[in-house]
Formats: sequence, C-alpha cells, structure tokens
Amino acid sequence: MANGVLENTENLLMYHKGHLNKPVDGFFGNTFAGLRQILTSAQLGGAAIMTLTDQHWMRHTAKFNGLKSHRANMNSLKFLAEGMKKDKKLARLAIKLNLGAEMWSAVSAVQQRYLMDIDAPMFSKRISDAILRGSGLSHSTQSNKWAFGMMALGELAEEVKNPFKKLHPDLQKQFSKYGINAKEWDIIRTTKLYDAGIDDPSFAGKGMTYLRPDDIHARADLDEATREYLTTRLATWLANETNFAVPTASAKGRITLSGNAKPGTLKGEIVNSGLMYKNFAITLGMTHLARGFQQVGLKGKAKYLVPMIIGGTIMGAFAYEIKQVAAGKKPTPINKMGARYWINAAIYGGGLGIFGDFLFADQNRYGGSMAKTIAGPVISFLDDLVRLTFGNTLEAISGEKTNAGKELAAFIQRYTPGSNLWYTKLVVERIIFDTLEKLLNPNFARDTRRNLRRLKKTTGQEYWWSP
Repeated sequence: MANGVLENTENLLMYHKGHLNKPVDGFFGNTFAGLRQILTSAQLGGAAIMTLTDQHWMRHTAKFNGLKSHRANMNSLKFLAEGMKKDKKLARLAIKLNLGAEMWSAVSAVQQRYLMDIDAPMFSKRISDAILRGSGLSHSTQSNKWAFGMMALGELAEEVKNPFKKLHPDLQKQFSKYGINAKEWDIIRTTKLYDAGIDDPSFAGKGMTYLRPDDIHARADLDEATREYLTTRLATWLANETNFAVPTASAKGRITLSGNAKPGTLKGEIVNSGLMYKNFAITLGMTHLARGFQQVGLKGKAKYLVPMIIGGTIMGAFAYEIKQVAAGKKPTPINKMGARYWINAAIYGGGLGIFGDFLFADQNRYGGSMAKTIAGPVISFLDDLVRLTFGNTLEAISGEKTNAGKELAAFIQRYTPGSNLWYTKLVVERIIFDTLEKLLNPNFARDTRRNLRRLKKTTGQEYWWSP
C-alpha cells in the first residue's frame, strides 16, 4: 500500500510538471490527440443539455456547506440570461471577485469536463473549442461556476457579523476542515467587504457585498504569513467546493485511473481513448461519491448519498427527455417509466448516458457494442473506418452482400464536426443526412420502419419528426 501511495504521489508530481502530457512520440501522440478533439467536435454537441444536472450538484454542495442552496441556482439563471446580452455586468463582477474566467481563453478548459487533460494540434483544438462554445457548454459551465462562487462569497459577507460558533454548524465543520476555526474567522470577518456598487453604479444600493480572499491579502494590519495563510485557506475552500458544485476534472482522478501513461505510447493512447467522455462520471466518483462514503456512520452516509442519488436521477431524467425531444422523439410515456427507465436516468445523471443505451438494446446510440463503448470513441472510430473500407471491400470480393451505402452515410453523420449540435442536429439530420442515406442505402425505408417499431417496443416512444 505504501508503494502505491508513493507511486501516486510521484505521478501527481509528474502530472503537475507537465511530464505526463508531453507525447513520447510527437507524431503518434499529436495524431491521436487531434483525432480525439475532432471526435469531440462531432459527438459532444448535445453535452450542454447535461449541464442541467449542475443545478442539482450546486444545491447539494451549498446545503452541505450550510449555505442557502437556492441562491446559486438563481445566480446561474441570471448568468445564462446575460449570455445573450451585449453588456456583461455580472461577468465583470465575477472577474472582480476573482472567480476565474476559463471560457475567455482561446481554447476553453471546459473540455476537461469530458476529456482528460491532453495536448493536441491547435487546429483541431480550435475546431473542438468552437463547437463546445457554439453548443453553449462553455458558457453554461462558466455560468454555473460563477454562480456558485458569487453565492458563497455573498453569503460569507452576510455572516461576518457572527462569531464562529454562530455560523451554520455545517459551515463550521467545513471551515474547520480547511483550517479556518474561531481564531481565523475572527480575523477574516473584520476584512472590509467589497461593494459591487463602487465599480458599477447599477449595483449600488442592492446589497451586493462580498467577502473576497484578495481583500484579506491586501490588509496592511496583518503580517505577511497571516495574510498568506488566511487567503489561501479561504480561497482553497472556495475553489474546492466550486469543483464539487460544478464537477470538474481533477489531477487525482486522472492519475488514479491512468497512472503514468503518456501520450504517444500505445498504452497512453488506449487509456486516453478509454477515458474519453467518462471524465465527468469519474469526477463525480472522486468528489461526491467519495465524500458521501467519508461521512460518519450509516446515518451520515445516507444523509449525503440518498439526496445525491435521488436528485441526480431526477435531473438525469429531465436531461434525457430534453435530448429525446431534440432528437425528434416524443417524451417517454408515463407507463413506460419503469425500473429500466429510472436506472437509465441515474446513469444519465452520473454522466454516463451512453451506457444507459444497453438497458434497451445490445448496441449504443451509435451502433457500437458494449466492448467498443468501454474501449472509447477512438477505438470505435478506427473500427468503423476499417469496417467501412476493408470490411466492405472483402465482402464485395467474396461475393457477399454489403451495406456500404448505409455504413458510409452513418459514418459521415457520426464523425462530421458540428453535426451533433443539440439545436441544429434534428434539422441537419432530417434534411441532409436522411437525404444522403436515401441516396446511398437502397433499404432506407425498410430500415427506418424497423427502427420505428424497435423504438416503440423498447421505450414506448414515437417520433414527432420521423426520419
């Protein structure tokens, strides 16, 4: 066990130094990293819908910290609405509160919610980033992070009048874990609050005051060691709890699953493919699930885990139904919402929706087997490519009947960047890809009727815009 801990520590150090992201073979590593980015741009256009589940994680995290859970949700809606305006007042306020601005970077770090931290050719990264921004995933993720951080700092501003023992018991418990006890809180709470109305008159008189870690660091009445310690403790609490509220990839999770595997090696590329799109679920396991099992006693564990699972399942079902409607299908009938449906919803809420497909069929939504799904999108792509080219060629040579037309149409649809954007997917699919398949697949009508019957039988659903 000691050797394992030592190895993990060494791997974490290598990760933070950047050694585990540097390809061993530059051409091999960059080729597959670029392929992963292109696959992301083709397949994650609907991931923004899944950020609806963040509303549950924000509430759950806020409640665990003894904060008013509904405020983060309200702030999130305000940030989302502001995204459609030219004047980004709340966004500027979030920056002044030092809550970060990942989406303002040239290539957004939001990709890390679904991909491991990898290097790739800039061209492919820009394509992927453009699609994720266009889908709303980047804006939604950033909005939720800002919303939670703003709620937390605003709540602390309201609590500065109270000594440590009068804080919410859960907040006391959490602060203590981060090294903030009565003595530290008494110093922190004497820090001058930041009033948003000073920099923006439109916020004046609205009670928008915040306790910023930076203002603790700027205090001239404290020695440097005290300033550094208190600022670091409070900022660490805020950053860590924000990562619980909006589950974000962690170095610990990456190292636990991939060890010291490097890009540009066969092992590294197989690992990176297998972990693609599973990062969100891995993060939930390393954060909320781990925190739940760390609670004292069966009652403590149940108090954390039961609401977590129930809330995640309900939000997973909500996100699932929205994705169904966006795909041209009618919502699932009530009488078909049995055990399999709610298991699928729980899987969706945990960020592994594609595995829920196997509850209703022996293939996922892309026609892949369980083995291919576990192996990851890169392996699936290579398998599809081999089947489309060499597979159909061998079938033709041996005189067997091929499905080259159908497979080519599916391949183009599956791997075209931007084809999966949730708000354009259905129109593009019906007008372009259905037409393309009609031209290439002589059995289009028969296959469509079979798919409609299968959908009706397994889920009870029908299309509101059929193929």
